[in-house]
Amino acid sequence: MRRSIVCSTILLIIAISILAPACSNYGKLRLQQVGKPGVTPDDLVSNWRSYDVYYSGVASHRVSAVLFDPRGDDKKMAVHPWWVKIDNEMFLLEVMEWITFDMQFEPFVWRIMGPYDGFYGYLYTPWNHALLRVMDEKTLWIDDMSMPPDYPQSDSRGISLGP
Repeated sequence: MRRSIVCSTILLIIAISILAPACSNYGKLRLQQVGKPGVTPDDLVSNWRSYDVYYSGVASHRVSAVLFDPRGDDKKMAVHPWWVKIDNEMFLLEVMEWITFDMQFEPFVWRIMGPYDGFYGYLYTPWNHALLRVMDEKTLWIDDMSMPPDYPQSDSRGISLGP
């Protein structure tokens, strides 16, 4: 009995030591701390020249995420080819307005963290997840962000009209 407990413990330690490094190949999204002043969407727009800014979505009026990668730090966000770079404030304002248009999906400002909790930037999106992969020790890659799902159409009684 005692021998099986020792063997089980050893196997568990081996499994953890094998799986733990694999988990460090991804970044993560973190909400800002509650109770502390955080970065707002207005702050990001006001200081947009301090960031490399991109949006993801099927068009500028169907936006699913806006990425703010700080300039001048030693970390970099690499983006999927379908992300679109934003080069002027008017276009940024338009994109930020459209992302809040869908009242069913409220966007939040997320902190993008690397595998060892290094800060890489901000993501403004209604999604609570993103695929963030480590490319090298200073670069995090973000995949394309698909659109939030549309609710099925229904009649005035709430009965679904389609699949």
